[in-house]
Amino acid sequence: MVSLSTPQEKRLQGYIELSRFDKPVGAWLVLFPALWGLTLAHQGMPTLLDIFLFTVGAFLVRGAGCTINDLLDRNLDPYVERTKNRPLARGALTTGEGVAYLMGQLMAASILLLFMPIEVFYLALGAVALMLLYPLLKRVTYWPQLFLGLCMNYSMLMAYVYVTKTFTFSVDVLVLYVGSVFWTLAYDTIYAHQDRKDDMKVGIKSSALSTLGGTKLFLGLCYSLFLVALSFSIVQKQNLSLLHLGLLMGLLMFPAILLFYQLILMDFHDPKKCLQAFKLNQGVGLVVLVVLLIIFRGA
Repeated sequence: MVSLSTPQEKRLQGYIELSRFDKPVGAWLVLFPALWGLTLAHQGMPTLLDIFLFTVGAFLVRGAGCTINDLLDRNLDPYVERTKNRPLARGALTTGEGVAYLMGQLMAASILLLFMPIEVFYLALGAVALMLLYPLLKRVTYWPQLFLGLCMNYSMLMAYVYVTKTFTFSVDVLVLYVGSVFWTLAYDTIYAHQDRKDDMKVGIKSSALSTLGGTKLFLGLCYSLFLVALSFSIVQKQNLSLLHLGLLMGLLMFPAILLFYQLILMDFHDPKKCLQAFKLNQGVGLVVLVVLLIIFRGA
């Protein structure tokens, strides 16, 4: 049987896999905090241009982050079941091709900065530094997921500065940023449980290994802190009436259900269940955005 895939198509597929465009969950988890930041800054619906710029940026920057991760982990990935078939690990792309692709991704992302205030450019330099550091931390600490939280939600700060054109952050966005770090810490701990056995063999550190025996309690605490931060940010930004406070409490039940259902769904010994629980956080991001838009539109 003749293969329908040409060498060029296989190489293109390798680049798509390297930037995880075929697995967009992570890009959505970068985008939603940005949309939250835009909503807080506007105190209402972001403009279509805002949404377009940060959507494209989220996919490009997340892709660049994945490329950096795979370049630095290219000698570890072949020994982990879930990552052994990544393009650099299986030899579909060379290290040089990966580096060239990374430069192209960063250049494409930098074009978006031409449509943004100079303050966002300075923050973007910090984003690149965070992306370079994150993959290295799994070699020295059991808490790389905490640092990942700083990376994944950094888009919220960039979005806020994009609107306000100042580095003076309001209390509401700072509190929500910190709360969102705990959100990421929890969902990536769930994600890391897929690789727990292989990580122990290879020597990769993660919060999935440091919370053994009390992981669900830890996850519940992180998600509770996120919900408290979200509630505080909304109340801090708006002088809500009793009616709107009641509406807020009712609306927050929806993300809470999605968050805590993950603790029921996940099985530490079943990678598929862990992945299903992790993917529910796309829904959390969307529901939180809807909650913010409803509250700010009606307050």
